[in-house]
Amino acid sequence: MSRISCAPFVILVGCLLADSTPAQEKASTDEKPAQTVKGFGNVVDPDRDCQIQEQIKVTITVPKTTHDLALNPEYTKQNAPRITQDVKGDFSLAIKVDAFPIPKPKTSSNGRFSHVGAGLLIWQDDKNYIRMERASEGDTQSRFVMIECYQDGMKMYKKHDDIEDKDTYLRVTRKGDEFTFESGEDGQDWIKLTTEEVKLAEQLKVGIAAVNTTTDEFSATFQVPKPSQSEK
Repeated sequence: MSRISCAPFVILVGCLLADSTPAQEKASTDEKPAQTVKGFGNVVDPDRDCQIQEQIKVTITVPKTTHDLALNPEYTKQNAPRITQDVKGDFSLAIKVDAFPIPKPKTSSNGRFSHVGAGLLIWQDDKNYIRMERASEGDTQSRFVMIECYQDGMKMYKKHDDIEDKDTYLRVTRKGDEFTFESGEDGQDWIKLTTEEVKLAEQLKVGIAAVNTTTDEFSATFQVPKPSQSEK
């Protein structure tokens, strides 16, 4: 069973988030009601196997079965657990993803890649969305920041940037149809990776997600980054 423990992440422009308060919502049997984490957003759990607890950090534990956000002609799977909230217009959001181990080789649960990832999700619908994740792949023993942009069911952009075995900060900023992607090691000094034009709706759902395509359980921990000097 997937387990998610939650606290608010940072949206710098677009909406103001309240502090979380201790609460727990347990999954029901047949009809699982919509779950909301105060100050964070709504839980989307396509496989109905997540539990929610509000704590200081956000930890998503994904079972040893395929939970992905892939959209390809030969392979589509979009059942990764995520927590999102509505945002309208321009925004900037950031999250810290704690370092996690590279998967073991040849542990793919879908016959493709031994891949795990955790990071930011900008979601319009299942054919229009953006992923920015701290990711790693077992067969190549690599770790990287991954960016994927989908528009009208087509992958418009994909980028991998190798990273060290450290906690990783991720930030996405929207200005109109332009999305700027940045990463860093301390949440203060940001390195621009790319700016891409992606035509998405004005109203979107944004938040965090975790992906696991291995035969081992995967846990990802998220934290709220401290504002940089330019954001204070």
